[in-house]
Amino acid sequence: MKGGFYTVLMFLALTGPAHCTSFPFMDTSAIERGRKVFMEACRVCHGLKYYRDRAHPQGITALMDEASLREGFGMVPPDLSLITSARGRGTGGALYVYRLLTGYYREDGVLKNRALKEWRGGDGVTAMPPPLPEEGLKEKARDVAVFLHHVADPKEAERRSIGRYVLGYTTLMTILLYLIYRRVWRALKKLHRALSG
Repeated sequence: MKGGFYTVLMFLALTGPAHCTSFPFMDTSAIERGRKVFMEACRVCHGLKYYRDRAHPQGITALMDEASLREGFGMVPPDLSLITSARGRGTGGALYVYRLLTGYYREDGVLKNRALKEWRGGDGVTAMPPPLPEEGLKEKARDVAVFLHHVADPKEAERRSIGRYVLGYTTLMTILLYLIYRRVWRALKKLHRALSG
């Protein structure tokens, strides 16, 4: 029965609150708002080569060409298709993106970022200017983080909904198999006693 107990615990863990943060990861309107903000603010420098939708069957490329980006920033900014997967497990990557977008500050006239400072170490100096305006910054940053989380794992909602049925089926089968096991062994014990006596 131990296996059934652990299966039930897994089921409760996976069907309880999906994320410890307040980000609306399964909210399609938040994903759409984030996509819109990305297209307006982030796409100038960053692409999403692994993202697919009807309007972009081959992914999204940055609006600036590589030569201009290299000249302006000293490097080509990274593709953001998998940034949330690369910067943390589960929702950690989306939280990193949120903190990156909201973590700009100036120190001695130099632009720095708290998230970069913590991720890379060092002083947090960045060549990337704040891409989002101060007005509505937190909401827009949250929506972009949700969108990039979706880009990195577009099947998450489907996987979670199927996972609940699979865990329910596994729990039911564990209970049924346990009951069959008890019935078979009860019959075998009776047979053994009859043959022994």
